Formats: sequence, structure tokens, C-alpha cells
Amino acid sequence: MSQSSTAGIDMLLEIIDAEDTEPPPAAAEPPPAAAEPPPAAAEPPLAAAEPPPAAAEPPPAAARARKLPAFGRAAGGGPTPAARKLPRFDEAARSGALPPLALPVPIVYTRSEGEADELCEALVAAADAGTLSLVGFDIEWTVTYESGKTQRPAALVQLATGTSVYLFHVAAMSRFPERLATVIEDRRVLKAGSKVLNDMHKLRRDFGLQAAGLLEHQRLAAAVLTYGERPWSLSELVEACLRRHLPKEERVRTSAWESTCLDDEQTRYAALDAWASRAVALELLSRQPGVPMRLVDSIEVDPMWSRRTGGRQWLHRRGE
Repeated sequence: MSQSSTAGIDMLLEIIDAEDTEPPPAAAEPPPAAAEPPPAAAEPPLAAAEPPPAAAEPPPAAARARKLPAFGRAAGGGPTPAARKLPRFDEAARSGALPPLALPVPIVYTRSEGEADELCEALVAAADAGTLSLVGFDIEWTVTYESGKTQRPAALVQLATGTSVYLFHVAAMSRFPERLATVIEDRRVLKAGSKVLNDMHKLRRDFGLQAAGLLEHQRLAAAVLTYGERPWSLSELVEACLRRHLPKEERVRTSAWESTCLDDEQTRYAALDAWASRAVALELLSRQPGVPMRLVDSIEVDPMWSRRTGGRQWLHRRGE
């Protein structure tokens, strides 16, 4: 073999040995970061995977929204009718437009049971003759505001006829007048008043009276007036029926009705109440002639009272 061929073989062997002994370059292995993607890229965020609840379901208010009917609108889509205003009978009186109720008859006031019996005897005679069939009725007593204290008995009984108003100051008498009790218990004489049933219940408790022939304003107004089925005070009925103003001063109403003698304010207040009770009843009856018997009541006394006290001869005031 020639020397040139040997040299070429040696160079080839050196190249092969050099390739075997050199390490592979760094680029042969990919970096770890490139081999595995980051966790955030592998799993999308929870908010992106599930939409929010508010977007999935509409709000409850929007789901239930509906249009309510317009009750004030006229049928057929026409203009809304004007609201009807119910009458307020006290507005004119408060503004001073109504004149005060006058008392055209004299007041007869008594503190004597004997005189009271004589006056009532004349009333009984008028009932017998058929000339007395209706009176205005009311009572007064001293109001007690103390809790747990017994209510004071009736102190004053008022009767109004067409010619006089009688004030019987029973608080100043030693007994309840016998003939006054007869008038109250006489069914032929209608006793008309505002809350007259309550007044008669009180007289039953205080004196054991069996009242009869009672004409309650509330029931009569309900049967006659357009807006009658409502609670009526006496002053409201005076305004509605008589177009007059009935003064009702609280100071006088709650005054001492058991005083030895009533003053002028008390006597006029009490007389006007009884007169107004009669005038209102007559006006209502004129709009409906005849008194329906279903409107006339009676108050029966507890039979235990008669057995306990011996009957009518012991009509003393409670507490004596």
C-alpha cells in the first residue's frame, strides 16, 4: 500500500473518533417549559366554564311583570269618570255656614221628686188622650276617668215635647220619680234619641227601669237616609236633617252633673240635646210616614233585680 493511501485512512479514522467523543449539542433536547404547557393554559378558569346565575335566569321581577287593570277607567277605554265624593255633613258647620240650632220652647227644670211626679202625670194624661206620642230623650251623668272606678249613675233625665223641655235632676232627689218611670216604661210614648238604647241600659242598671217604646236614631237613619247605614252622632244628624249646627262643648259635656244645682250652660246644653233628638226623629219620620215596629225596642229589667230589691217601690240611686 502506498504512503498516500495510508494517510487518507488515518484522517478518516480521526474524524470518526471525534464524532464519537463529542457530546450532543444543547439544542438536541427541548426545554422543559416547552414540553409541558402551563396549568393555566391546560384548564380554563371556572368563571369561563360556567356562566353566572344571573345571566342564566332572568330576574324574578321581570318574569312576573304584568299589567294590572285600571279600575278607574271607563269601559271601552273612555275617559276616567270623576271620583264620587261622599257627603260630609260637618264641613259646613265647621266653616260657620250653618246657623246654630235654636230652642223655641221653654225649659222646665226641677230638683224635687214631688214636682217631677206632677209634671209627668200631665204627660201620662196627654198619652192617654192621644196627644203625646213622641218625645226627645237623653240623659247626662258625671264622667269618671279613673281606671277601675265604678261609673257614676245617671244624674239628669231630659224629655222634650212640642211645648217644653223637661229636665229632671234625679241626682238631687232622694228617689227616682215614680211617674217619670211610668213615662219611660210606657210603650205608647216613643222615646227618640241618639244611642237611646245605651241610655236605657244605663237606667236599667242604675234604677231597674223596664224602658219601652224606644226609637233609635241610628236605625231610623239607616232606613231613611241615602247614606244612612253608618255611625251617626246627634250633631251630624242635626246637620244632615235640619241643616243646623248643634254645639257640643266638651267642657260642658264632662262637667259635674251631680252638682246641687245646674248652671245656665248645663241646662241649655241638656235641653238642646233633648230638643234636637225630637226634631231629628220627626224629620226622619216625615220622609217615611209611619214608624215600622221593627225599629221600636224595649229594655227588659233583670228579674233578679226585682226579687232582690222588692220591685219598683225601691227605685233609689245605686250606691245609697
